[in-house]
Amino acid sequence: MSLAMVTALWAAPLFFAWHWRPQQAPGLGAWSLLIAFGALGAWALWFGLYAHYGEPAGIVFWKPTILYWTLAAIMTVVPLLGGGYPVKIILGAYFSLTNREWRWINLGLATVYAVLGGINLLVAAHASYQDWTGFKYSCMMSLLLIVLFRLNFVWLPILADVAIHLYRRAGAAWRYLSTLF
Repeated sequence: MSLAMVTALWAAPLFFAWHWRPQQAPGLGAWSLLIAFGALGAWALWFGLYAHYGEPAGIVFWKPTILYWTLAAIMTVVPLLGGGYPVKIILGAYFSLTNREWRWINLGLATVYAVLGGINLLVAAHASYQDWTGFKYSCMMSLLLIVLFRLNFVWLPILADVAIHLYRRAGAAWRYLSTLF
C-alpha cells in the first residue's frame, strides 16, 4: 500500500469526524492544533516520500520530540493569548469542568508532552535505532495511555469531589459570615 493511500485512509475518517462534530466556531486553540497537525503531517509525508532508502537519517529521532514539544508549546501559549484551553477541544465533549480545572488539566498535559519529548531525545542519544523504535512504540505510548487513564479515572473524580467540597464549604462560610453582619 502506498504512502498516499495510507494518508487517504487516515484523512477520510478525520474529515468525517470534523463535519459530524458539534457545530461551534473553532477558536484559536482549535486552529492552532489543526495547523500544527497539518504541518507536522505534511512534514512527515514529505520525508516519507523524498527520504533516501537505507539507514534512517538523524531527523527520524527528532520527529516525536518535535511533535511533543509543539503540542506542549501550543498547550502553554494559546491560553496566554486568550485562545482558551486546547485540552478542552480534545476532552471537552466528555467532561463539563470549570475553567480552573481545564487550566490544570491543560498544564498537566503540556507537562506530559514536554517530558515525553525530553525522554525521547535521551533514549535516542543513548540507544540503537532498534532499541529506540521499540521504546517509541511501547514505552512512550504506554506512558501516554497510563496518563490518560489516570486523568480519566483518578484525577478527574478527585477534582470533582474537591470542587463539590469547596463549593459546600464556601456556602457554609457565606452563611456564617452573613449572620455576623
